Amino acid sequence: MMKKRSIGLMVVLFIFTFGIYAIYWPCHFQSQLKEKTGEGAGALGHFLLTIVTFGIYSIVW
Repeated sequence: MMKKRSIGLMVVLFIFTFGIYAIYWPCHFQSQLKEKTGEGAGALGHFLLTIVTFGIYSIVW
């Protein structure tokens, strides 16, 4: 089962890490999703696609 996360805690972490958590969370979530379903790009794939497409991949995802 995937871990539930508090939206409030995510906002606080986003603020205190100066946006780094906003990069970490989707990558970690994508990694968990690939682990459970076997589908998707995984954490590294998600991160690289986000960088190469200048963030468009994250918006579409």
